[in-house]
Amino acid sequence: MGAIKKLFLLSALLAGLSYWLYEPIPDGYSTSSAIKLRVNLAVLKIVGELGKVGHTFGYDSVQVTKSVFAFLGPYTNIDATGDPSKIKITDAVFDSVPVRIYEPVSNSKVGGASQRSGLVYYHGGGWVIGSLDMYQTLMIELSTSTNVVFVSVDYRLAPQWLYPIAHEDCVAATKYFLSHAHEYGVNPERVAIGGDSAGGNLAASVALKLRDEGFKPQVKLQLLIYPVTQIFDFTLPSMLQNSEGPLLTRMSMANYAAIYVTGDVTLGKTFGENGHVVKSVADKLSTTYLNVKNLPSKYLKGYVRPTAEKGEAKNSLWAEIKDKMMSPYLNPLVAPNVEGLPMTFIFTCEHDVLRDEALLYGHRLKEAGNKVTYHHMDNGFHGILSFGLAWPETEPVAKAITSFIRNNL
Repeated sequence: MGAIKKLFLLSALLAGLSYWLYEPIPDGYSTSSAIKLRVNLAVLKIVGELGKVGHTFGYDSVQVTKSVFAFLGPYTNIDATGDPSKIKITDAVFDSVPVRIYEPVSNSKVGGASQRSGLVYYHGGGWVIGSLDMYQTLMIELSTSTNVVFVSVDYRLAPQWLYPIAHEDCVAATKYFLSHAHEYGVNPERVAIGGDSAGGNLAASVALKLRDEGFKPQVKLQLLIYPVTQIFDFTLPSMLQNSEGPLLTRMSMANYAAIYVTGDVTLGKTFGENGHVVKSVADKLSTTYLNVKNLPSKYLKGYVRPTAEKGEAKNSLWAEIKDKMMSPYLNPLVAPNVEGLPMTFIFTCEHDVLRDEALLYGHRLKEAGNKVTYHHMDNGFHGILSFGLAWPETEPVAKAITSFIRNNL
């Protein structure tokens, strides 16, 4: 083969690879930020494809993906060991649940527990992936910028551990910290909870659980960052408008939900088509808690809610998962009672499949008399804070989150 032909084939291969790896992102990012984001998104895309390749060779695609993320975890935060003069990082176990504690050094214990506040954080990752290592950068940034003791919870993941295990781990770790806060110089009356994506779902569920049990002391704030608040309807306007991402697609979210509830990723397509819910329940929810009329009108232009065929096999699936699905600790948005919950901060992104369910949950919280603060990022997309807060474009979000914590905790 001549040199020209080889060069042509190599160029074609590189062009094809670049086209495949290219991930569009919303407008409004600087050139340097856009490049960094696309590189990160390309890496995540490759990881996802490795799972598919593993499946082709007879391996469990979910386990391959989890293994790659576990391997990459420490390297995604290779510089995030923290400045010892500014933050102390300690691994511990709270009631059998592994956690990592971030204590700002400037936040001295001298003067009594009332001088310190704390926040228990649950990482994202669709209840399937994610780790303490992958979230270390974000935890250091939030802890040092707010001067708050952060506790990052290493809850157990699906598919080895299905719902409600992750929820129960987070409840247990949170109760332990509330009961032992004084050991870290933290006032238990000044403890918040928070999380992003699936972690936001866990935060909302922990708040509901502690309220339902009457556990004392109650958490003071909940920080919900583009949270999953329901897995009944995958055809809300934001699901269809942002079905291909960036980062989180509609079908990826459906796959995560199927794995968390059933352990079976092959049911993702059924979940994505809303085929896992019987018509009577879907119809009732569409006129109550999942009523899109409660969304801003701009999101409803041209929107028509699709209908899913409800066959006998799908009704059988509903029978198997009904008890889980109707639990408010899996689907906080459809909780019968959302009164008496902590002051809430909700961060949403315009280009996010989860945008609308976060807004609907905020609507319910406000209607029930809870205090809710919103922050919306017009050019944001799901997972944007997973890349850290040191981006010019995320500076307003970082300020909103840190100000909310400082002013209310």
